[in-house]
Amino acid sequence: MTAVATRLRQAMRHNLRTLKSRPLLELSGAMGTLGVFLPSFATMVGNRSTHLSSTLLFTGLFNIILGAFFGLPIPVLPMGSATIRWYSHLEDTMFLSLGVSIYLSILSATGFLRWLNRITPIPVVKGVQISTGLLIILSAGEHLLQPLHWDVYWPETSVVDNLYWVLAAFVALIACERAPRVPYALIVVALGLVLAIGNSPLYEPPYRGKPLSGMFPIIIPLWIKIDHILFDNALSELPRTILTSIIATSHLAEDLLPDLNPSTSTSAPTATQLGVSITAMNLLGCWFGAMPTNLGVQGLAAQYRFGARTGAANIILGVSSLVLGVVALFSGRDVSYLLACIPKAFLGVMAVAVGVHLVKTAETLNTSARDLWAHDDDASARPEAGGTNRKLREVGEQEQRERWALVLVTVAGSLAFRSETTGFVVGMLWRWGSKAQIRLPRWWTRRTTTRDSEETRGLLDSEVSHEDRQ
Repeated sequence: MTAVATRLRQAMRHNLRTLKSRPLLELSGAMGTLGVFLPSFATMVGNRSTHLSSTLLFTGLFNIILGAFFGLPIPVLPMGSATIRWYSHLEDTMFLSLGVSIYLSILSATGFLRWLNRITPIPVVKGVQISTGLLIILSAGEHLLQPLHWDVYWPETSVVDNLYWVLAAFVALIACERAPRVPYALIVVALGLVLAIGNSPLYEPPYRGKPLSGMFPIIIPLWIKIDHILFDNALSELPRTILTSIIATSHLAEDLLPDLNPSTSTSAPTATQLGVSITAMNLLGCWFGAMPTNLGVQGLAAQYRFGARTGAANIILGVSSLVLGVVALFSGRDVSYLLACIPKAFLGVMAVAVGVHLVKTAETLNTSARDLWAHDDDASARPEAGGTNRKLREVGEQEQRERWALVLVTVAGSLAFRSETTGFVVGMLWRWGSKAQIRLPRWWTRRTTTRDSEETRGLLDSEVSHEDRQ
């Protein structure tokens, strides 16, 4: 408990200090999450597979807790399977949350997550991060930007949502690259809310039914359906959650930590801590119709890309979500319409920017990646890391090519099947195959040499014994 209190105190001190020095950028980072959160959330609300007010309240609470404890901008996001599949009942969504929670609790308690995080090669992790970024870009283009037109009005979009706004948002994004202190996401989301408020009475989102809102229900699952909980959708979602929400997120947080929190001893969250956090969130919220949640790497990338550097962005996002959740208790339809009317042009451009930022994480593969730091007796070998006894080892051209090949193979597998899990498996097989290609000839040479020496020794021994008999 003392360690928890110390970490909480350090994180909150850092959050407040950073918020005072750069409040607009922390606000911008908080709003940057909407590009990857809102489309999936709106889809689930429209499909009636999650309860609107319950989800807003619980995700708001979780964001505040995570921001206060970790002190890093790692927001809550919808679980991937929950947005891809159309669940007709809240109980079906609950099965997904419970199943993933059960598996993650076991894997966290047994140390499997820590072990998997340790043995996964850095190039494979980079490949998963790049794959996630590219899939975000493809999804944003397919679902947010391609349906838009140059016409002022089109039946599938709102009155204020067209390609002119895409062009304007993109030009503004390029301009802000030269002015990093400008809170781009905050400006874009504020403008989007103004347009949504003016447009929502005129626009009917393509909902299949009235969104579930008001007082959230209490869901008690039928335990005779335990097979649905354990084997229906949880098993298919579990690998993706482990890869993108635990391994990729913990690695990215550690890579960004010197920039996020250079002045304190706060460490990046471990794989076990992230697994326990995801388990707790889903176990608490699923009984009340809240959506299945995770801590996807795209959330950290989104908040960092648009200016957030501390958990203050999480807390701001959480408070905003709590306010909307309270309003949704009494007027859920208006809240859902407001969120649905935020221009897809803005959300699409923001999502593309997040995807590009994730792709750029590969820049450090052969320059300053985690596995390139070796121990050194000189304690000042790496002053930017606080004077730890590590130094950066040099990477030869052959090793650089091999590392990039492993990254590209992982990305190719992910894009070919639209699955980071497949890319991970392909990357690991490639890694093991490369090692086997090197080690098998050595083993065969060593085995042959040993056998020949044994035969020679046996022949010499037989000759010596024959001479002794004579």
